[in-house]
Amino acid sequence: MLTETLPGTLTSYPPFFGVRRDLNCPPLERIDFAAEDGSGLILHHTSGGSKGPVIVTPGTAMTALTYCIDTVPCNLVEFLVGQGFDVWLFDWRTSPLIEVHQRPYTLDDVARYDWPAAVDVVTRRTGKEQVTVLSHCLSSPCFLLSLLRGYLRKERIRAFIASQVALHLNMTPVGAVKLATRMDRLLPGLNMIHQKPAELTGQISDSAVSVLAAIIPKSYSCNNHACHRHSASFGDVISIRASTP
Repeated sequence: MLTETLPGTLTSYPPFFGVRRDLNCPPLERIDFAAEDGSGLILHHTSGGSKGPVIVTPGTAMTALTYCIDTVPCNLVEFLVGQGFDVWLFDWRTSPLIEVHQRPYTLDDVARYDWPAAVDVVTRRTGKEQVTVLSHCLSSPCFLLSLLRGYLRKERIRAFIASQVALHLNMTPVGAVKLATRMDRLLPGLNMIHQKPAELTGQISDSAVSVLAAIIPKSYSCNNHACHRHSASFGDVISIRASTP
C-alpha cells in the first residue's frame, strides 16, 4: 500500500558552492511515498502546463534533483516546464537522499517495486491514465524490465526515452570478463561498492574496488578518484572520440 507524508518545497538545487541563480520554474513539491515492498522513495513535482505528466529519472547513485542544476542557463526541468509539461523527478532506491539506498537491492527490485509505485502516484495525483518517461542510465533498463516482465502495464505509458542505455548492454572487454567469471562473488555479501560510504571505508569490498580502480586500464584521463572507482565497477564511463575538422 502506498503511503505519503506532507510535502515540502525546494526552490533551488542544494547550494554546495552558493546559489548562482534562481530556477525559472515553480517551486518543487517533495512527495514521499512507498515502493510496493515498503521502501521509501521520493518524487519532486513542478508543472508548466497541461501537456501531460513526464517522469524523469537519473542514473545510479544520483538524485533526480541533478536535473535542476543551476550552473547552466537552462536545465532540463526548466526546459520541460517552459514547454508546458507536468514534471515529476523520480528518486528511485539508488538515490543518496533516501535510506533504502544503503541496503542491497537488484535491478529487478527496482523494476518490480519502484516503477509501478511511482507511476501509480503520478497517475493518481494527476488524474491521467498515461505518463511519459525519460529514464537515464541504469534507471532505463530497470524501467524496460518492468514493462517486459509485466510489473508495469504498457497501457500506462504514453511514450518513453531510454537515455544512454537500454536492455542490451555493450560491455567493455574487462566488464565482460568480470561478468563471465562472476567476480562479484568474491566480495563479502555480494557488496559491490562504486562509491565510498564512510562506514565501509577500509573494508574488503572497499579495498577491492580501490585496487581495481588503480589497475584496470582506461581510455580516458581524469583527476577525480570517483571516475576510476566507477570504471572499476562498470567499465569505461567516459567516451572520448577525436573530432574531425
